[in-house]
Amino acid sequence: MMNKRQTLTLVQLCGILLLCDVQCKPTRRLTGQKLQPFLARACNRVSLGVYEEVATNNNNVVFSPISICTLLAVCVRGASDKTLVELRKSLFLELVDKREMSSVYGAVYRSFVQDPSVNISTTNIMIVNQNFQLVDRTVQDYQQTFNGTLLEFDPEMKSEVSTSINNMLSFATGGMVKGKLSADDITSDQALYLFNTLYMSARWRDQFFTMETRQQKFYLDGNTHIMVPTMHKRGNYRWNKNTKLGFDMLELPYEGNRFATYIILPREKDGLARLEKVLTPERTLRLEKAITNMKKAAKTEVRLCYVILTNDLNTRALKAMGVEHGFTNTAEFPSLFTDTLPITVSNVIHKTCIEVNEEGTEAAAATGMIMMLFCMPHSIYNFVADHPFLYFIAHNKKSILFLGTFCTEA
Repeated sequence: MMNKRQTLTLVQLCGILLLCDVQCKPTRRLTGQKLQPFLARACNRVSLGVYEEVATNNNNVVFSPISICTLLAVCVRGASDKTLVELRKSLFLELVDKREMSSVYGAVYRSFVQDPSVNISTTNIMIVNQNFQLVDRTVQDYQQTFNGTLLEFDPEMKSEVSTSINNMLSFATGGMVKGKLSADDITSDQALYLFNTLYMSARWRDQFFTMETRQQKFYLDGNTHIMVPTMHKRGNYRWNKNTKLGFDMLELPYEGNRFATYIILPREKDGLARLEKVLTPERTLRLEKAITNMKKAAKTEVRLCYVILTNDLNTRALKAMGVEHGFTNTAEFPSLFTDTLPITVSNVIHKTCIEVNEEGTEAAAATGMIMMLFCMPHSIYNFVADHPFLYFIAHNKKSILFLGTFCTEA
């Protein structure tokens, strides 16, 4: 049986997908405002690509791609040659000027953190070893484009540094993400840490009533089920029945109507694997059209289980995006430091947590990267989410903050 505070396994990525009607591969370089819709489609492809790599049978998944993409965009500004080509390709932004790319990512964040009806915040922090000197222009770009904070650390004060970073991540994510750095993780050859965090707390436009929550069946496959706390409510919601692709979609808006959770429920209780084959990076338009083609709000009875998930994601997912050269001793980051140093990405850590209950949703994600000297390797419509489903939280029906699946209990 699953209680409200039970932690479930999940694979995560941090970020935001922007859903727009544009082509994925431009025929010429894009700049300025024309870049924003193209960036949206690129983020979509990143999200579905990573999901395709990390999702396995009967695993809960949740991730926020914009956090990872933002961190990579920061790296793009300091990269060159093969490393730069690889980063651009992993972000599906091969023909985008790296200065434009960073500025647009900054604009993306500013567009959704200003919503007064939802508590949402993001932080970008660069912590540099005091024995390394960053290029002044790199510092200026980071602070202006991403509103980034620059700090220094003394590698000799290992315990203080690890504690400070752990506290910073916890504070920036409302206590949902707990940093796990220990004093032994801090070494003198680490040049800098890069962090991006995303925190969101939102109340449903129409809340579920606690008294209506009761234990009901959740089908793990076509036959096996468990009993889980299931929320109930009736209201007017937008929906989409896609018989061709075999799923139903429901929009559950938050206060202010700019953010919403979308649940994509396979029509068959064991249909999640087939749904995953449909929503591939090459078919991002299918996800976008599913939102665009949603019907007008109709009376709907909703049954939805609690979703309480948390997990870590490591370097493997990033390499699945095609980012490999940056982890080698030949990585090129010449614009980061004043001295020519053999800098490489040694590790990427990502963590996402999400809780969905009667009041609304609280979600947080943190992505961290360590760079170091290379020295080691119309009637009532029933929507009953009683079997594995895919879900995402979106802004303005276009920007997905978190994407995942709910499959099994831990």
